[in-house]
Amino acid sequence: MGTAHRDYPNARTTTGDFGISSVTGGLTVGHNEQFGDVVAGLEVDFSANSVTGSANRPNRNDVYKTENPWFTTFRPRLGYRFGSVMPYLTGGLAVGSERVSTYTRAGAPGSDFTRTELGWTAGTGLEVALSPSWSVKAEYLYVQLDRATGPVGPSVNSVDHFNEHIGRFGLNYKFDQPESSRPAYAPSSSQSSADEISLATTTGIELGGQISNYRYQEHVDPNTEFMHETGAKFGVTALATKAFHQGAFVSGDFRFAYSSNDYASAQGTLHHIPDYLFDIRLLVGKDFFLDRTLSLSPYVGIGYRNLYNDLRGTLSSGAKGYRRDSQYLYLPVGLTPRFRVTETARISTTLEYDQLVQGWQRSENSDASPSLSNVTNGQFGGYGLRGSVMYEQASWSVGPFFDYWNINKSDDRIVGARYYFEPHNQTIEYGLQARYRF
Repeated sequence: MGTAHRDYPNARTTTGDFGISSVTGGLTVGHNEQFGDVVAGLEVDFSANSVTGSANRPNRNDVYKTENPWFTTFRPRLGYRFGSVMPYLTGGLAVGSERVSTYTRAGAPGSDFTRTELGWTAGTGLEVALSPSWSVKAEYLYVQLDRATGPVGPSVNSVDHFNEHIGRFGLNYKFDQPESSRPAYAPSSSQSSADEISLATTTGIELGGQISNYRYQEHVDPNTEFMHETGAKFGVTALATKAFHQGAFVSGDFRFAYSSNDYASAQGTLHHIPDYLFDIRLLVGKDFFLDRTLSLSPYVGIGYRNLYNDLRGTLSSGAKGYRRDSQYLYLPVGLTPRFRVTETARISTTLEYDQLVQGWQRSENSDASPSLSNVTNGQFGGYGLRGSVMYEQASWSVGPFFDYWNINKSDDRIVGARYYFEPHNQTIEYGLQARYRF
């Protein structure tokens, strides 16, 4: 829960404070060092929120709504252990997204803008160890974000203030567990022959290629397709992995793909449109060995996805196209089960959910007409799904994959008397990939 209020500097009015409330959930990673009973550490967390609140706009028949769909904090932590119980203090930097919108009392949408703001956080908590690897905690944080300023109409701006009191519970897993906790069937040099393929995530570098069917589509009305582009995409991939003791691992992967797309909408068609895709991610995870033939590897991370589409040209109707550059910051959460099918081969199946943190859509509208403005819209409220099934041997692997994204409508940008926005869009891709391991 918390409070927010909106000021209108041009009109010299304010909504006054009004309440906000939400349910929140997220992920935390960190590192601790112990000095006797004193514990010092650093934590980074990400939380997705349903924070929302509303108030009447002064002297207008409008309703003001504010949302905080996500925030992340970077915090040092200092605690003192009393046996298995540790109280602690924490505080640091906060970064979050603020979405501000205005509606008529009848529910018709008006202005809509999104800003990513810096701020600060401070709080306290209590952590209780359940075992050498597991602990639970209860935590309170106060989060205050800087003012979000944006347009609510021609020549009218608003300044929004946001703060939040957060109470939450957490479950933590410690990766550097004692050597004695190693399962009897976890792989080791003494348990597996040189010819037996491992079920563990292993250190190495993989290079690969992909071919896929690609489709991008937009919806202004939820039930009606506004436009679509299709094409055959050709890509290259690279993956670097570092495995640590007790099954922990860190990996980074890169993908670049290109297609020559065909465009179709009510405005006409256009062929051979250059379309580029770039994706880079950093992941951390851990292997869990259920028996000698099956392992599970959950992971989390952060990713950056960039789509560049060059629609410049004249459509069949005579209308002009324009360039678009879409950038997405997202959080992947996935699971890779592996099972051995022969002594030298295994099947690895990856299932992943990607939560959009923030998107930026740059539209070069002046390509279509000099009277139009080039704008950048903010995007959030989307997600992705991806998966693959790979047949793997010691040095090579091959199998099908799919990639799906669903991105909500962007915020609005008001330039002069025009409103600019990016419609709700979906990307659907499926194909075949092969990799070689060094």
